[in-house]
Amino acid sequence: MNVSIKRATAKESDLATELEIELLTEIMATTGEPQFNVDVQNFPTQARSLLLDGSYIVLFASNVEDFASLGFVALFEGYALYTEGVFGVNDVTIEHGAQRVSLTECRENFQRNIEVAQSRYSTMVIGPPPISDHEHNCRIQELSEAFGELAENIGVLYLPVYDTLENDAIWKKDVGEHDCAHPDVNGYSQLANLIQAWPSWWFQSHKTLKRVGS
Repeated sequence: MNVSIKRATAKESDLATELEIELLTEIMATTGEPQFNVDVQNFPTQARSLLLDGSYIVLFASNVEDFASLGFVALFEGYALYTEGVFGVNDVTIEHGAQRVSLTECRENFQRNIEVAQSRYSTMVIGPPPISDHEHNCRIQELSEAFGELAENIGVLYLPVYDTLENDAIWKKDVGEHDCAHPDVNGYSQLANLIQAWPSWWFQSHKTLKRVGS
C-alpha cells in the first residue's frame, strides 16, 4: 500500500478538530480518566488560528490508490494543546538578547511532562528537528542532546532526529522553501520515515511513505 500525506489547511480545521476530539474522547473512554482539558466549543476556532500561523500542523494520511482515509497526525511546537510548560524548538528563540525559555527551564519542563506521561502510559519521545537557521540550530542541537540525557536517566525511549535531518537534503530543501522553520509534505515524509525505521517504534510497517512527485 502506498500512503500519501497531505497537510491540512485552515479551511480544513473543522475536520482536523473533529478527528482530534474523536481520538481524545476514545482515549478518555478507554482509560476512564479525563486526561485532557479540551474546550470542545472553542477548540475549532483555536485550531484554525494555530493552523494559520503555522504553529499547529495536522497531516492527513490516505491510500494513494483509492484515497481512503488512513488517519492523521497532529503536531504542535513543544507544548502542544495538552502539556504544561514549554520546551520546544520555538522556545529557544532569542528575544531581547536572551533565550525565550532557558535550557534549564526546558529541561525541567521536559522532565516533568515525560514523568507524568510515563506514570500513565508507555512513552516514547521524538527529539526536536533542525530548521534553516545555523545559530538557532546550535541551540536546538543542545536541546536535543539534553533531552536525550534526561530520557536515558528517566528510562524513556528517545529518538534523536536532529543530526539525521540536518544532513537530509529533502528536509533542508522543504524547510528552506516553506517558512524556514517548518517543512511541507516531503519534509514531514522524511521525518515520518525516520520514525518508522526506528526499531523501537510501536507501529512497524514494511512500507515507507510516498513523497509528493515521486
